[in-house]
Amino acid sequence: MARSKEMFVRFAALASVAAVEVGTVATASVIAATPARSARAAVHLVSVESTSLTSPFAERTSFWLFDGREVGSPAGQTAAAKPVAGARASAVAARPLIGPGGWLIGDGANAPADCSGSDCNGQNGGLLWGNGGNGAAGGNGGNGGLLFGNGGDGGAGVQARYNEQAQLVSPAVAGGNGGRGGLFLGQGGNGGNGADAVYSEDAVMISAATVGGRGGSGGAILGNGGFGGNGGNNVTENEGVTDAVAALGGTGGRGGLLSGDGGRGGDGGSAEVVNGDAVGGAGGPGGTATFGNGGAGGNGQTGKSTNGDGSGGVGGSGGASIIGNGGAGGNGGNAESASNSDTHTARGGSGGRGGAAVLGTGGTGGDGGRGNASVSAQSLGGDGGRGGRADVGTAGAGGLGGNASSDTGNAHGGNGGYGGNNLVGDIRIFGTGGAGGAAGTATSSGGGQAAGGIGGPGGPGGRIGGTGGVGGAGGDASTKSGGDATGGRGGSGGIGGELDGAGGNGGKGGNASAQQGGTATAGLGGGGGRGGRGGKSGSEGTKGSVG
Repeated sequence: MARSKEMFVRFAALASVAAVEVGTVATASVIAATPARSARAAVHLVSVESTSLTSPFAERTSFWLFDGREVGSPAGQTAAAKPVAGARASAVAARPLIGPGGWLIGDGANAPADCSGSDCNGQNGGLLWGNGGNGAAGGNGGNGGLLFGNGGDGGAGVQARYNEQAQLVSPAVAGGNGGRGGLFLGQGGNGGNGADAVYSEDAVMISAATVGGRGGSGGAILGNGGFGGNGGNNVTENEGVTDAVAALGGTGGRGGLLSGDGGRGGDGGSAEVVNGDAVGGAGGPGGTATFGNGGAGGNGQTGKSTNGDGSGGVGGSGGASIIGNGGAGGNGGNAESASNSDTHTARGGSGGRGGAAVLGTGGTGGDGGRGNASVSAQSLGGDGGRGGRADVGTAGAGGLGGNASSDTGNAHGGNGGYGGNNLVGDIRIFGTGGAGGAAGTATSSGGGQAAGGIGGPGGPGGRIGGTGGVGGAGGDASTKSGGDATGGRGGSGGIGGELDGAGGNGGKGGNASAQQGGTATAGLGGGGGRGGRGGKSGSEGTKGSVG
């Protein structure tokens, strides 16, 4: 009780602070009711020019009173020196009580476009109510009001700056983080996008691609997390550049503790190069949730090379949830290679893993990216992501395998993702195993070999009466100029729960078609999952056909 009374008194005192003079010498009065001592109000005068705040609650609340420009710094930059208490108090006095920029009730100001250092952070919202201001030039968004308010968006990243003598003035800056929502209610701000890479005429990288900012957390009680920012691109036509790697997407913000979905992860950046290897940026993971759905993972992006390897970025993992559904995994990025050498490959990115759920449905795994090869390059589709587990509920399905296509090179479809609950030692007490993902197809048009991917296995059912997931279908394969075609094998069905659980059916085998003298071989069906005591076993998948 004494602790609660003390907190009440401090909050009441804080809410009654009013700025009475703004100038070179400013003062503020703090009026607080103190029932434990007297029915009369106690008055404390605090000079804003002093080097200490004598109010007993100032140190615990100052992080919210003072704007974000004094308590943070843009991502990738060195934080400014922490101001002394007197400077902090002067900054508060300079803000009006209520209205735009108000420290008690009001939205925080956006950072100016021509900012530098910590001035690039958005201003925090008012103490009681207000949205945080947006950051600029890679600065963080301001936080929402202590009680209510949305966080501001992080500023977009900026490229490195040089002076006339080609000397580095400031390095490239990542996207800023989104501000967090208010204590009771508020959405987290979105992270800023990263900056793109820049090259000089003589193929020297003068500014690297930077990552996307993190989404802000939702309100501590209610609110959705902000989206992560997209990663910067690394695209160049300069033939002297040997490799290009794009930046990662930012992480989605966490949802509110009592209610709120996690934010979506940011997408990775794209990469493109002429005479080297290109790697697309990976997607950022989705934000987690307590009572709500996990955020979806960001998508991996394209990696494209004319005379080298092209690799798509990996999809981000879906966010987990305690009561709610896990977020879907992000899709893998597509890949392209037009090399005249069969030592180079277009490799699609793998899909991200689906988010887990304690009570709910596991997230679906992300789909694998496509592999598109021309001339002599090989092609591989990306594997589908693993479905998310579920403690009580249905586990997530595995993602689809990516398709693959080629000219004279070989093509291999991506494998389907594993159904949820398929990790070693990951069999749950209750629930249904996730379905395995269907595999990707493979096509070669100029004499290469083609093989469909393998279907993903179904996840096991919960130990008590859980049904195993069905296996994914194998991928089809086709050739048009004499190459052999082999259909992919179907995925196996998941085992049923030990007590009355039914096993999952096996997946169908992939079809095969070969023209102009090539050999076609159909894929076998996947085996059915074993049933538990008193449970029926799953049936075997059918064999594919030959066209």
